[in-house]
Amino acid sequence: MQIGEPGEAYIGSYLARRYVKVIPIGKEQRRRDYRCFLESGKFDLVEGKTDTRIAVTSRVPWEVLRLEQKGMRAYISWGYATQASRVIYFVPQWMKILDIGSADMRKLIFSHLMAKQQELRMVYTLTDEDRITFFFPVPITLLRASGYMKEIDIAELPLTPEIAYQLRLR
Repeated sequence: MQIGEPGEAYIGSYLARRYVKVIPIGKEQRRRDYRCFLESGKFDLVEGKTDTRIAVTSRVPWEVLRLEQKGMRAYISWGYATQASRVIYFVPQWMKILDIGSADMRKLIFSHLMAKQQELRMVYTLTDEDRITFFFPVPITLLRASGYMKEIDIAELPLTPEIAYQLRLR
């Protein structure tokens, strides 16, 4: 929450500059989705995430599958189930927004795997005591080369309270 809440403020501020109206519609406290309205009245669904591991690994996590012990079920995770047209990551250490089209990321992963490139391997993390999440850690260099990712430096002054881990790694 110490990192997620200020991250939501940065994501919300970024979206407010690009859309006429932005309405948070989150399902969980740690994850926010947004309904973002255009001047035409149409809207985009945008998923917002704050992620400190991107700065450590230089890879963007794209979730694929979740396994749950309770009920012994498996399901496709947000990376392929989301209706959001964009996923906006806030990277606190870099004070950057990474703006990625959902369809673009899926296309990039598919074409990269079909070309039998070695940069992508599915990995997993123990999400909590009941869930395991499988994801592709997509290299930032691959996203930059594809042109599918916009990197935006946060121009505003840091929010108060200052975000934990807030330092520039570049």
